[in-house]
Amino acid sequence: MNDNFVRGAKAIATFYYGDAKHARRVFHVVDKGRLPVFREGAVICARKSTMVAHIKAQEAANLAA
Repeated sequence: MNDNFVRGAKAIATFYYGDAKHARRVFHVVDKGRLPVFREGAVICARKSTMVAHIKAQEAANLAA
């Protein structure tokens, strides 16, 4: 599997928030449409590069405001 690919809420939480215990937060953010993910059946998946780009875009928007 590609190193750029993250599969499952716990893995996404570990990458995005630094700890798998935030998996519930991942579900909440995904439901609100605030995290760039896709599904593989019922499993939430994401690309690390896409999430990093999303974070950079949020940072740029905050700096511009």
